[in-house]
Amino acid sequence: MKVSIEELLKREKSKYKVCCIIALDAERLNNIKKDPTYINESETPEEKIIIQSMKRFIEGKVIYGYMEDEESAKK
Repeated sequence: MKVSIEELLKREKSKYKVCCIIALDAERLNNIKKDPTYINESETPEEKIIIQSMKRFIEGKVIYGYMEDEESAKK
């Protein structure tokens, strides 16, 4: 499956943030996959984890937020 940048940017305007969010989700999915009790529920088992994360992001299944740093929180 090809994922277009336009689809990704509909959920978040910054390409940089999109990349970071998807990378963190892919890392999380990869760690889950390493668990011996893991069962692959992907539509296509051979699908790469990064593609799974992109699909999840487009579908709104990736929950993310932003932490305030101490400087901006004090203002």
